[in-house]
Amino acid sequence: MECNLKTFLAYQHPKGHFVPFQKHQYHEIVFYKSGKGRTTINGEIYEYTDGSLAIIPKEVEHDEFSFEPTEVYFCLFETNIPLKIQENYLISCDEELVGNIMDVFLHMQKEYSRGLEDTTEMLNHMMAELLIWVFRYGGKAAKMQDETLRYIHTYIKEYCTQKINFDILAESIGYSPSRIRHLYTEKFGQPMQQQQINFRINLAKQMLVETDLTIKEIGLNCGFHSPSKFVEIFRERCQITPQRYRMIMDKNHADHFVIDI
Repeated sequence: MECNLKTFLAYQHPKGHFVPFQKHQYHEIVFYKSGKGRTTINGEIYEYTDGSLAIIPKEVEHDEFSFEPTEVYFCLFETNIPLKIQENYLISCDEELVGNIMDVFLHMQKEYSRGLEDTTEMLNHMMAELLIWVFRYGGKAAKMQDETLRYIHTYIKEYCTQKINFDILAESIGYSPSRIRHLYTEKFGQPMQQQQINFRINLAKQMLVETDLTIKEIGLNCGFHSPSKFVEIFRERCQITPQRYRMIMDKNHADHFVIDI
Protein backbone atom coordinates (compact mmCIF):
# COMPACT_ATOMS: atom_id res chain seq x y z
CA MET A 1 0.00 0.00 0.00
CA GLU A 2 1.21 3.47 -0.88
CA CYS A 3 -0.15 6.65 0.69
CA ASN A 4 0.46 10.32 0.10
CA LEU A 5 -0.46 12.48 3.09
CA LYS A 6 -1.73 15.88 1.93
CA THR A 7 -2.94 17.54 5.15
CA PHE A 8 -2.85 16.69 8.82
CA LEU A 9 -4.49 18.84 11.51
CA ALA A 10 -5.69 18.63 15.11
CA TYR A 11 -8.16 21.14 16.45
CA GLN A 12 -10.82 21.87 19.08
CA HIS A 13 -14.42 22.63 18.13
CA PRO A 14 -16.55 24.49 20.70
CA LYS A 15 -20.10 23.46 21.50
CA GLY A 16 -22.46 24.47 18.72
CA HIS A 17 -19.75 24.67 16.07
CA PHE A 18 -21.04 23.97 12.56
CA VAL A 19 -19.00 22.92 9.54
CA PRO A 20 -21.17 23.36 6.41
CA PHE A 21 -21.30 20.79 3.64
CA GLN A 22 -17.97 20.37 1.87
CA LYS A 23 -16.09 17.84 -0.21
CA HIS A 24 -12.43 17.34 -1.04
CA GLN A 25 -10.42 16.10 -3.97
CA TYR A 26 -8.65 13.72 -1.56
CA HIS A 27 -9.84 10.98 0.81
CA GLU A 28 -10.32 12.02 4.42
CA ILE A 29 -10.10 10.41 7.83
CA VAL A 30 -11.72 12.24 10.76
CA PHE A 31 -11.08 10.95 14.28
CA TYR A 32 -13.18 12.32 17.14
CA LYS A 33 -10.96 11.83 20.17
CA SER A 34 -13.61 13.31 22.43
CA GLY A 35 -16.96 15.07 22.18
CA LYS A 36 -20.44 14.47 20.84
CA GLY A 37 -22.14 15.71 17.71
CA ARG A 38 -23.69 14.92 14.37
CA THR A 39 -22.21 14.48 10.93
CA THR A 40 -23.95 13.88 7.62
CA ILE A 41 -21.88 11.91 5.10
CA ASN A 42 -23.17 11.23 1.61
CA GLY A 43 -26.72 11.89 2.82
CA GLU A 44 -26.49 9.54 5.82
CA ILE A 45 -26.82 11.07 9.31
CA TYR A 46 -24.49 9.78 12.04
CA GLU A 47 -23.97 10.78 15.65
CA TYR A 48 -20.36 10.71 16.79
CA THR A 49 -19.09 10.22 20.34
CA ASP A 50 -15.69 9.73 21.99
CA GLY A 51 -13.59 7.47 19.77
CA SER A 52 -15.71 7.68 16.61
CA LEU A 53 -13.90 7.62 13.29
CA ALA A 54 -15.16 8.64 9.85
CA ILE A 55 -13.51 7.57 6.62
CA ILE A 56 -14.77 9.72 3.75
CA PRO A 57 -13.91 9.03 0.10
CA LYS A 58 -12.95 11.93 -2.11
CA GLU A 59 -15.74 14.08 -3.60
CA VAL A 60 -18.24 12.88 -0.96
CA GLU A 61 -20.16 15.71 0.73
CA HIS A 62 -20.19 15.90 4.51
CA ASP A 63 -20.92 18.35 7.30
CA GLU A 64 -20.53 18.43 11.09
CA PHE A 65 -22.26 19.93 14.13
CA SER A 66 -20.91 19.61 17.67
CA PHE A 67 -23.28 19.04 20.58
CA GLU A 68 -20.34 19.26 22.99
CA PRO A 69 -16.76 20.59 22.75
CA THR A 70 -15.00 18.22 20.39
CA GLU A 71 -11.33 17.33 19.91
CA VAL A 72 -10.72 16.28 16.32
CA TYR A 73 -7.82 14.87 14.31
CA PHE A 74 -8.14 14.70 10.56
CA CYS A 75 -6.02 14.06 7.51
CA LEU A 76 -6.42 14.26 3.75
CA PHE A 77 -4.59 11.66 1.69
CA GLU A 78 -4.24 9.72 -1.54
CA THR A 79 -3.73 5.98 -1.78
CA ASN A 80 -3.15 3.48 -4.57
CA ILE A 81 -5.83 1.05 -3.30
CA PRO A 82 -9.64 1.38 -3.13
CA LEU A 83 -11.06 2.53 0.19
CA LYS A 84 -12.75 -0.36 2.01
CA ILE A 85 -16.00 1.24 3.09
CA GLN A 86 -18.23 -1.28 4.85
CA GLU A 87 -21.86 -0.31 5.50
CA ASN A 88 -20.95 2.75 7.56
CA TYR A 89 -18.84 5.81 6.92
CA LEU A 90 -18.60 6.24 10.71
CA ILE A 91 -17.41 3.53 13.10
CA SER A 92 -17.05 3.41 16.88
CA CYS A 93 -13.50 2.41 17.75
CA ASP A 94 -12.71 0.10 20.63
CA GLU A 95 -10.05 0.95 23.19
CA GLU A 96 -7.29 -0.85 21.28
CA LEU A 97 -7.98 0.97 18.02
CA VAL A 98 -8.22 4.34 19.78
CA GLY A 99 -4.78 3.72 21.28
CA ASN A 100 -3.28 2.71 17.93
CA ILE A 101 -4.79 5.69 16.12
CA MET A 102 -3.61 8.15 18.74
CA ASP A 103 -0.09 6.68 18.63
CA VAL A 104 0.05 7.28 14.88
CA PHE A 105 -1.34 10.82 15.12
CA LEU A 106 1.06 11.78 17.92
CA HIS A 107 4.00 10.40 15.94
CA MET A 108 2.78 12.40 12.94
CA GLN A 109 2.75 15.57 15.00
CA LYS A 110 6.24 14.91 16.31
CA GLU A 111 7.62 14.04 12.88
CA TYR A 112 6.03 17.09 11.27
CA SER A 113 7.59 19.41 13.87
CA ARG A 114 11.04 17.99 13.16
CA GLY A 115 11.01 19.03 9.50
CA LEU A 116 13.77 16.62 8.52
CA GLU A 117 14.83 15.79 4.98
CA ASP A 118 12.89 12.53 4.92
CA THR A 119 9.88 13.82 6.91
CA THR A 120 7.50 13.57 3.93
CA GLU A 121 8.44 9.94 3.33
CA MET A 122 8.02 9.13 7.01
CA LEU A 123 4.60 10.84 7.17
CA ASN A 124 3.41 8.88 4.14
CA HIS A 125 4.54 5.69 5.85
CA MET A 126 2.59 6.66 8.98
CA MET A 127 -0.49 7.42 6.89
CA ALA A 128 -0.32 3.91 5.43
CA GLU A 129 -0.03 2.49 8.96
CA LEU A 130 -3.10 4.45 10.05
CA LEU A 131 -5.08 3.18 7.08
CA ILE A 132 -4.10 -0.42 7.81
CA TRP A 133 -5.41 -0.08 11.39
CA VAL A 134 -8.69 1.37 10.10
CA PHE A 135 -9.12 -1.34 7.45
CA ARG A 136 -8.28 -4.09 9.92
CA TYR A 137 -10.90 -2.83 12.34
CA GLY A 138 -13.47 -2.12 9.62
CA GLY A 139 -14.17 -5.82 9.04
CA LYS A 140 -14.42 -6.39 12.78
CA ALA A 141 -16.80 -3.43 13.12
CA ALA A 142 -19.02 -4.77 10.33
CA LYS A 143 -19.23 -8.13 12.09
CA MET A 144 -20.08 -6.44 15.38
CA GLN A 145 -22.80 -4.43 13.65
CA ASP A 146 -24.31 -7.57 12.14
CA GLU A 147 -24.34 -9.24 15.56
CA THR A 148 -25.99 -6.14 17.05
CA LEU A 149 -28.75 -6.13 14.45
CA ARG A 150 -29.40 -9.84 14.98
CA TYR A 151 -29.59 -9.21 18.73
CA ILE A 152 -32.22 -6.50 18.13
CA HIS A 153 -34.15 -8.83 15.82
CA THR A 154 -34.16 -11.57 18.47
CA TYR A 155 -35.11 -9.06 21.19
CA ILE A 156 -38.10 -7.83 19.17
CA LYS A 157 -39.26 -11.41 18.60
CA GLU A 158 -38.89 -12.39 22.26
CA TYR A 159 -40.67 -9.29 23.58
CA CYS A 160 -43.03 -8.69 20.66
CA THR A 161 -46.14 -8.76 22.86
CA GLN A 162 -44.81 -5.92 25.01
CA LYS A 163 -44.46 -2.22 24.30
CA ILE A 164 -40.90 -1.63 23.07
CA ASN A 165 -39.28 1.80 23.18
CA PHE A 166 -37.06 1.52 20.11
CA ASP A 167 -35.23 4.79 20.85
CA ILE A 168 -34.13 3.57 24.28
CA LEU A 169 -33.22 0.17 22.81
CA ALA A 170 -30.97 1.84 20.21
CA GLU A 171 -29.26 4.10 22.73
CA SER A 172 -28.68 1.21 25.13
CA ILE A 173 -26.43 -0.47 22.53
CA GLY A 174 -24.63 2.70 21.52
CA TYR A 175 -26.50 3.73 18.36
CA SER A 176 -28.62 6.76 17.55
CA PRO A 177 -32.30 5.87 16.99
CA SER A 178 -32.26 7.16 13.42
CA ARG A 179 -29.16 5.16 12.55
CA ILE A 180 -30.39 1.88 13.99
CA ARG A 181 -33.74 2.30 12.21
CA HIS A 182 -31.93 2.73 8.91
CA LEU A 183 -29.57 -0.23 9.46
CA TYR A 184 -32.33 -2.56 10.64
CA THR A 185 -34.60 -1.77 7.70
CA GLU A 186 -31.69 -2.17 5.30
CA LYS A 187 -30.82 -5.62 6.69
CA PHE A 188 -34.28 -7.10 7.34
CA GLY A 189 -36.31 -5.30 4.69
CA GLN A 190 -38.81 -3.58 6.96
CA PRO A 191 -38.88 -1.22 9.97
CA MET A 192 -38.61 -2.58 13.51
CA GLN A 193 -42.21 -1.62 14.35
CA GLN A 194 -43.52 -3.57 11.36
CA GLN A 195 -41.39 -6.57 12.26
CA GLN A 196 -42.82 -6.51 15.78
CA ILE A 197 -46.36 -6.63 14.33
CA ASN A 198 -45.35 -9.56 12.11
CA PHE A 199 -44.05 -11.43 15.16
CA ARG A 200 -47.32 -10.74 16.97
CA ILE A 201 -49.37 -12.04 14.03
CA ASN A 202 -47.23 -15.18 13.78
CA LEU A 203 -47.75 -15.82 17.47
CA ALA A 204 -51.49 -15.25 17.08
CA LYS A 205 -51.66 -17.75 14.20
CA GLN A 206 -49.94 -20.32 16.37
CA MET A 207 -52.35 -19.70 19.25
CA LEU A 208 -55.37 -19.87 16.94
CA VAL A 209 -54.29 -23.36 15.92
CA GLU A 210 -52.93 -24.72 19.19
CA THR A 211 -55.25 -23.24 21.86
CA ASP A 212 -58.95 -22.84 22.56
CA LEU A 213 -58.58 -19.21 23.65
CA THR A 214 -61.11 -16.73 22.29
CA ILE A 215 -60.16 -14.24 19.58
CA LYS A 216 -60.24 -11.46 22.18
CA GLU A 217 -57.95 -13.38 24.54
CA ILE A 218 -55.46 -14.18 21.79
CA GLY A 219 -55.38 -10.57 20.64
CA LEU A 220 -54.68 -9.33 24.15
CA ASN A 221 -52.05 -12.02 24.77
CA CYS A 222 -50.29 -10.99 21.56
CA GLY A 223 -50.08 -7.33 22.53
CA PHE A 224 -53.10 -5.87 20.75
CA HIS A 225 -55.09 -3.54 22.99
CA SER A 226 -58.50 -4.21 21.45
CA PRO A 227 -60.13 -7.12 19.59
CA SER A 228 -61.11 -4.85 16.71
CA LYS A 229 -57.51 -3.70 16.21
CA PHE A 230 -56.28 -7.29 16.29
CA VAL A 231 -58.84 -8.39 13.69
CA GLU A 232 -58.07 -5.37 11.50
CA ILE A 233 -54.31 -5.96 11.47
CA PHE A 234 -54.66 -9.75 11.12
CA ARG A 235 -56.92 -9.30 8.07
CA GLU A 236 -54.54 -6.72 6.62
CA ARG A 237 -51.51 -9.02 6.94
CA CYS A 238 -53.13 -12.40 6.17
CA GLN A 239 -56.04 -11.43 3.90
CA ILE A 240 -58.35 -13.37 6.19
CA THR A 241 -59.96 -12.87 9.62
CA PRO A 242 -58.66 -14.73 12.70
CA GLN A 243 -61.98 -16.58 12.97
CA ARG A 244 -61.82 -17.74 9.37
CA TYR A 245 -58.16 -18.70 9.73
CA ARG A 246 -58.99 -20.92 12.73
CA MET A 247 -61.87 -22.59 10.90
CA ILE A 248 -59.76 -23.38 7.83
CA MET A 249 -56.91 -24.76 9.90
CA ASP A 250 -59.26 -26.90 12.01
CA LYS A 251 -61.03 -28.25 8.93
CA ASN A 252 -58.12 -28.92 6.60
CA HIS A 253 -55.23 -29.98 8.83
CA ALA A 254 -55.01 -32.90 11.15
CA ASP A 255 -51.36 -32.06 11.85
CA HIS A 256 -51.28 -28.32 12.06
CA PHE A 257 -48.51 -26.18 10.78
CA VAL A 258 -48.19 -22.42 10.73
CA ILE A 259 -46.46 -20.38 8.03
CA ASP A 260 -44.71 -17.30 9.40
CA ILE A 261 -44.93 -13.97 7.64
